[in-house]
Amino acid sequence: MFFVCILVALSSLPFMHALTASHLYQLQRATFASLKADSFKYHIVDPDDTGLTKDQVTQLKNQGKIILAYISVGAVENYRDFWQKNWREGNPVWLDKEILPDWPGNFHVKYWMPELQGIIINFMRNHILAKGYSGIYLDGVDTYYFYEEQGRQTAAQEMIQYIGQLRQAAQAVQPGTLVFPQNGVELYQYANYRPLVDGFGIEDTWTDGDSKQDQYNTNEVLKYMRMAKKDGKTILSVDYPKKSANVCSYYQKCFAEGWSCAVNDRDLTGIIRSC
Repeated sequence: MFFVCILVALSSLPFMHALTASHLYQLQRATFASLKADSFKYHIVDPDDTGLTKDQVTQLKNQGKIILAYISVGAVENYRDFWQKNWREGNPVWLDKEILPDWPGNFHVKYWMPELQGIIINFMRNHILAKGYSGIYLDGVDTYYFYEEQGRQTAAQEMIQYIGQLRQAAQAVQPGTLVFPQNGVELYQYANYRPLVDGFGIEDTWTDGDSKQDQYNTNEVLKYMRMAKKDGKTILSVDYPKKSANVCSYYQKCFAEGWSCAVNDRDLTGIIRSC
């Protein structure tokens, strides 16, 4: 009995419990087999990377998994099947600057233009909804900052309107499709934005790699995501530290917020760091 009591006491200590990811964010090298074998509920994957069939998505959903398909709403990538070889900055008119040096082959887009919106909506219908994905995960929402800095005062509301169009188009094909924007948390101050989203993906809340995140940025994320959580939204957080102390600190702070948390490599190849 004495030894049993010791074991029970030790098992209750915080350092005895590994802190690790509670959702999967993997845009490279995810496969049906790997997704089927893991124990996560929420998954964020690139539909062009996984190559999942409709039947495979259905099998994953039947396991109780929520499979969110990545789409960029603030940029286009030159490896998507809708990309045309003759496209250059300004041609078509909605195609803006290449995002260098960070993301070669990715171009900012004037997301308020109907032609671009139509291309992305068609991509969503053909590559995501046709395969029965649980929802869409929208990267590049914070691109509206880029255009606000250039003096476009309508940029924030235009991003909200664009997300609203994506949601409407998705619901028309597959009612119940979830919408998760990534970053751009300040949009949550607008009442017309809140009913358009079911949750959020949030990057770099407490760290910027292994550096401490600017406290103002951290405070802004916490302010709006606490509002969102109170409204019943699901928060999927990811930071990218490598040092063990930073990984552990992130998980402690993130789980204390009641969020789903993950530490991954910045390239999102499936590396998960634990504490």
